[in-house]
Amino acid sequence: LARVAGLLRPSDGFRYYVTHPERAVQVALTSLSPTKAGSIHRDPNLKVFGTKLDDSVASAEILKPDAEGRIEIPASFIERITAFGYGVILMEGAKASQQPLRLEIRRDGKAVASIEQPLSVVPIETMYRHVNLTRVPTDYSGRPAPVKKPARPQQIGEPQGLPDIETNGRWVVLIHGYNVPADGARGWHAETFKRLHVLGSKARFVGVTWNGDTGLDYHKAVYHAFQTGDEVPKALGFLDASRTLLIGHSLGNIVASQAVQAGFTPARYFLLNAALPIEALAGSDNAQAHATEMTEDYWRPYERKLYAADWAKLFAPGDFRRALTWEQCFSRVRTLGCAINYYSPGEDVTNCPTGMTSASVLATLWSGRAVDYGAWKTQELLKGVGWSRSIAAIAMERTQGGWGFNPVWRGRFVSNGSTKSTGGYYERMDPITARRITSAQLTQDPFFRPLYEGCLCGPRLLAPSPILDCANMRYDLLARAIPAMTFAAGAVAVPPTGTGAQVANFNLETLGRTSPQLWPTEGHIATRLAGRWLHSDFKNVALPFVAPLFTHMIESASLR
Repeated sequence: LARVAGLLRPSDGFRYYVTHPERAVQVALTSLSPTKAGSIHRDPNLKVFGTKLDDSVASAEILKPDAEGRIEIPASFIERITAFGYGVILMEGAKASQQPLRLEIRRDGKAVASIEQPLSVVPIETMYRHVNLTRVPTDYSGRPAPVKKPARPQQIGEPQGLPDIETNGRWVVLIHGYNVPADGARGWHAETFKRLHVLGSKARFVGVTWNGDTGLDYHKAVYHAFQTGDEVPKALGFLDASRTLLIGHSLGNIVASQAVQAGFTPARYFLLNAALPIEALAGSDNAQAHATEMTEDYWRPYERKLYAADWAKLFAPGDFRRALTWEQCFSRVRTLGCAINYYSPGEDVTNCPTGMTSASVLATLWSGRAVDYGAWKTQELLKGVGWSRSIAAIAMERTQGGWGFNPVWRGRFVSNGSTKSTGGYYERMDPITARRITSAQLTQDPFFRPLYEGCLCGPRLLAPSPILDCANMRYDLLARAIPAMTFAAGAVAVPPTGTGAQVANFNLETLGRTSPQLWPTEGHIATRLAGRWLHSDFKNVALPFVAPLFTHMIESASLR
């Protein structure tokens, strides 16, 4: 074009147009060189836009087509191409079209030359596959769990917008997190695909939608996540797991980790801001310091043997109840040696604030924290707690175990008057007396709030049995009754276990962004949030700010 522009000069009356018959494109002019064109996705401080082509993207002038589909390129830009020998125009698809694009040169209202190029503008969802698992979960009675909004239909055939022949044969599977409605999941999939694609990924992309949109009942979403994870290996049977990168975000990592535990064996598994306890991956031996912080305030004076989190340790190997623990729940994720934990010390959701000792909403507000700050720890401290200790418990189904107390183990009676007939109440058993309760007694009558399944208390239970031949019983207890005793992986590094394969760690705040000094303020105004990488920033923050994260994922999983 530089040669043509040198001959057909704007000063001689020649005018240049980008033309499309269906008006499917619009453009922005830049001062980029061809070798630097990709920096629009990587450099948040780029100064190549505006009237002088030396300003930020906020000043970019969008040129739109006229009624005949023509966009005139200013004479000054054509002259710049002549002077420098190049010019970069950014083009955006405004609607789907298969019509070719033309560069048209006109003089005195007549076309004197044109260059035509093939063009295909397609809806983003035609470029990748979709798996709909929203109908998988059931409630505890076995009835199908309600689905609030219909999900995008299942689409596992070859995408029309990006045929498999144009990929490298590798796969990326994304599983979104908690409280994402079905229509919101479409946005998560589209945005993640686009970011990987524009940075050079040639992999085939699959978005997975599951039923984690459970409103305020987070524990129900965890229950759904376990059930969905069991279905993932079958649902992804159309792809080559050995060439697949599995990505989970937030609670989507319960789905993904359970899928791995159930036999799905990806080449790589990346945990983004994971809402699961590190003990599920690597045990708790190297995270003992977390235990006190994860213990509810009323329970801190009591011995660990009384805790719901440690109840499983009271039973002999082979007993079904030994599996009622978060410890090593997803051990296969670690032993495969394919996992990277992408965590942020500045997390708002999976952060575990040291000052938080209960699930009390009033205490949270009194402390000055937002209700959703440290929400993951809140829901762990909420297990087994009634509404009298936290109003948040009203939203939870099947409250059991956890940090509630079993009235069987009560202390002395305190009368309201001079005689017992005037009424009164029983005090909670004090820690010194509770220490004398034997393990045998605790297997029969746990110190924590009674479980709904009374059959779990008592003699040795060996699976399989008619009572225990149901994984959902275990999932229900892990989701609603058994608290985690370690921090969430989304905010801390997973510690090494000392032997065998490990979970690698990637600090999003130090390694995942272009510059901590260039960080958005929208959504980060509060003191605790300013300058920090928050729970969903990998999607919410513009790509140039977080490009190092996506580049690392692409390179680590060989997606180019």
